[in-house]
Order: sequence, then structure tokens, then C-alpha cells
Amino acid sequence: GVVQARQALFDLASYRAYEGTGLTVKQAEQDLADARMSLATDLVDRYLECLEATDEASYLQSELDLTDGDTQRIRRMYERAMAKVTDLYEVEAYYQTLKTRELEIHNAKAVALEKVREIVGISVADLARLIKDELPQVPGQPDQWVANAVTHHPAIQALQHAMDAAAKTIASQWANHLPLVSLQMSGIYAKNGGFDNRQLDPYTVGTLGLQLNMPLYSGGGVKAGEREAIARFEMTKYKHLQKQREIERETRTAYLNAQTGYSRIASTAREVEARVKARDGQQRGYELGAATIVALLESKKNLLKSRFAYAKARYDYIRSLVALRVWGGTLTRTDLEEINGWLAQH
Repeated sequence: GVVQARQALFDLASYRAYEGTGLTVKQAEQDLADARMSLATDLVDRYLECLEATDEASYLQSELDLTDGDTQRIRRMYERAMAKVTDLYEVEAYYQTLKTRELEIHNAKAVALEKVREIVGISVADLARLIKDELPQVPGQPDQWVANAVTHHPAIQALQHAMDAAAKTIASQWANHLPLVSLQMSGIYAKNGGFDNRQLDPYTVGTLGLQLNMPLYSGGGVKAGEREAIARFEMTKYKHLQKQREIERETRTAYLNAQTGYSRIASTAREVEARVKARDGQQRGYELGAATIVALLESKKNLLKSRFAYAKARYDYIRSLVALRVWGGTLTRTDLEEINGWLAQH
């Protein structure tokens, strides 16, 4: 029986490769964190897409109810020769336009729900609605967001770990030029054996020694591996620089979009108020014979568009807040729970 054991005492190439593997694991962990943030962003976007379609359907249903009442009223006036037939046709055409738009919105909502189901893995019948009236302003300053992004974003940290791992690979390849020192141990037990079939007494032999391997020539393989490792390091370094510039740009863009989006909420709200007054004025003018039905219906279309724009502005602002935190590398479960607090079932 033979038992042998070997313990490396000096193997710098293997040790550097071991360190590089540990950095590769850290890179994978940061890639996972980046993927989770991307998944959360996708979920929020699809969720808000569904809520936007729901709000549009609500506004459209209110307009349909009002238009149906107007159609019945104008039809009775026409039967009494108090309204033109063209007015009746215009209102009926407007009503059918709303019905067509209703089909499109319901389809958009169904598609949005299916997108949500794809993310969460379960069927979704309805979603909690946005009930928060005053959304918070954009926190912080753009320079602060950019500074945090280039430091804490998982994609940046993953590429930094990749650079460090590539540097360890270079060191590992270079260390292949160095000698290897190892401790050799063996034990031999022999019984009933000998030369020329002669019986020998059982014996046990143990050895302990050092082994030195000195690399002399390997056909250029070690040097080629070293050049390849250097090239991979340079590629990773430029990827890191490219990602850093991209994150700086996208973070500033997300901040500017959020700032503009917050202002657009107030602007579209004032537009809705103005459109309501314009619609009421046209309604009164039509009743007094000073305005045409075409002008009245046009004011109603503009009011409906402005209400759609107001709803979209609110949801786009939430998207911008999420995008800002994603590009800033700070989107956490707490942030999602805060947004969830703005929602409630109706």
C-alpha cells in the first residue's frame, strides 16, 4: 500500500488565480443586484402603464355618459325643430369616436395587465390605484446624484471587480515564470513481496521532502497567456469607462426629466382647469346660439386630451423618480414600499 500527499508551499500563480476567482464572485453579485433593479423598474413601468389606461378609461366613460345625454337632448330638440340635423350628426359621430377610443383603451389595459402577469408570474385581475394627490419633489442635486451613481451603481462596481480580477489574472500569468516549492510526504507498506519470489519480512517506509519545480521553457505559452490577460484587462477598463460615462449621462438626464415632469404635473393640472372653463363657455354659447356644435365638441375633445395628459404626467413623473434611483444605484426595497404606499384599492 502506498499513501502520498503533497502540499504547496510557494505557488504564487495559483494564489493569484484564487484571488481573481473571489473577485469574479463579487462581480456576479453586483450583476445580480443590477438585474434586480432592472426587473423592479420594468415592473413599475408596466404597473403604471396599466394604471394610466385605467384612468383614461375612467375619463372616457364620464365623457361617454355626458355625450350620451347630449345626444338624447339634441335628438329631442331636433324632433321639435329646435336643433339642426347637422348638429345631431356631429354629436353622434363624436359619440362613436369615443366608443372607438374606448375599445383601444380597454385593449391597452388588458395588454398592460398581461405584461404585469409576465413579470410577477400570477394572473392579475385589477391593480391598486394611485391615490396620492401631492407627489414629492425631486430630492437632491444633479451633481450629488452623479457622484453617488459612479460610486455605488452595481454595474460600475461589477466592472471594477472585473478589472481587479483581470489584474489578478495578469499577476497569475506572470507568476508562472516563478519556481514552485511543495512539501512531499509518502508512506509505503509492503508484505509478502520480494525479488525473484523470495520471501521478505514486512516493512514500512516513510519519506518527507521538498520539491522544487523550476520553469525553463514552455514554447511561449506562458508569455502568450500573459499578453492575453493584459488585453482582457484593457478591454474591461474601457468598458468601465464607457459605463461610467453612460451612467453619468443617464443620471443627469433622469434628474432633468424628473424636474420637468414635476413641473408638467402642475402645468397640465392648470390646463385641465382652463379647458373646463372653455368647455363650459362653449356649452353656454351653444345653448344661446352664439357657438356652433363643432366648436363645442372641439372644446370637449381638448378637455379630454388635457385630462389624459394630466394622468400621463403623474405616471411619467413616478417613472422618472424610479429611473433616477436606478441610474443613481440607490433603488431599494424601501423605495418601492414608499411608492406602494401611494396606492390603494378603490
